[in-house]
Amino acid sequence: MFKLELPKTIRILIALYYHLGIWSDQSTYRERSRRYFLFIFALAYLSAVALRAKVTSDPDERIFLVVVSVQFAVQGYRFWLILWRKNEILSVLHQFGTRYTDEQSEFYKTRNLLVLDEFGTHFGTLFLLQVGTGSVCICGAVYTLAFSSHEDLIIDAINCIVLLYSLFDIFMVMYLANEIKLSSDDLSRCLYNSNWIEQTQSCKRCVIILGERFKQPQELVVGKIYPLNLLTFTSIINGAYSMFNILQNLRE
Repeated sequence: MFKLELPKTIRILIALYYHLGIWSDQSTYRERSRRYFLFIFALAYLSAVALRAKVTSDPDERIFLVVVSVQFAVQGYRFWLILWRKNEILSVLHQFGTRYTDEQSEFYKTRNLLVLDEFGTHFGTLFLLQVGTGSVCICGAVYTLAFSSHEDLIIDAINCIVLLYSLFDIFMVMYLANEIKLSSDDLSRCLYNSNWIEQTQSCKRCVIILGERFKQPQELVVGKIYPLNLLTFTSIINGAYSMFNILQNLRE
């Protein structure tokens, strides 16, 4: 019997949230006040950056600040999920950590698929924001780095960090979602290789039903339009390249 356990990194993050007081077992006035303070502070910072992007006369600085604003907005939504969706997050993680399987091969193939529906329900909006803003962030980061004066190494370093973060942030989601789809494609083979022949007739009927179900691959789809996979990541990169060419032509 193999238990599906939470990764150590997830357990450390949960302990850290409780240690910092972001999460607690009881909803107290102090905890709610801390939540509202952090949320208002993040909102004020985002408003200040967006206002600066609107009033600045430097078009290159405006593009850079727009990229920072978009990225900060996405991070703000993530932070909002952490602050106010604790019960839903812990519910998904609890379901992940309380599943068992008899076959080790099935354990490795199914551990990322057990909470797929719940995960997509709670975090679909976040992934949709990342898909919708990924091209803008990557394009803006490349543009500011390409047309920077390169007189200040600190500014260049910040531009490089923004670019690398934009690429890694969207690629990580697409890559892991693509791995889920690949694991889903192997479920039929794992089912066939199991010891289903020696099972009872009712178990064999269940195997047939599961075989039909596994013909439809499991994948995360946001907005009922965008599947999260490496092809979507390629489309985002192509979109960023197209926007960069447009900005370059407008600059000339």
